[in-house]
Amino acid sequence: MTRYHGSIIALAILVVAFLTIWNIIIVVYRPDAWVTYSEIIMGAYAPIFWIFGILLGIGATLVLALYAVSSRSITALILDSILTLIAVFVNIYIITIVHQTIIPEA
Repeated sequence: MTRYHGSIIALAILVVAFLTIWNIIIVVYRPDAWVTYSEIIMGAYAPIFWIFGILLGIGATLVLALYAVSSRSITALILDSILTLIAVFVNIYIITIVHQTIIPEA
């Protein structure tokens, strides 16, 4: 059963990685959205985004999910789920805070 759940989590993480990259590509071509999103990627919120959103949220969770699949470890699966919840919370927090604090100039 752990192999099945780990595979689902790994697939979901790959979908989140694709959507994150797609979101960045779309925002680059919209100047009004780039004003706020540039703060997330390159500005004051960049360390939080790259560490929690990308490194922990996509990188570490994908490695843990693949480890849970290969070793059938329930501990790795539980740790992966907790890490995913933390990363999702931080991503939602960053997007909400940045878009509320930075007002694009008209």
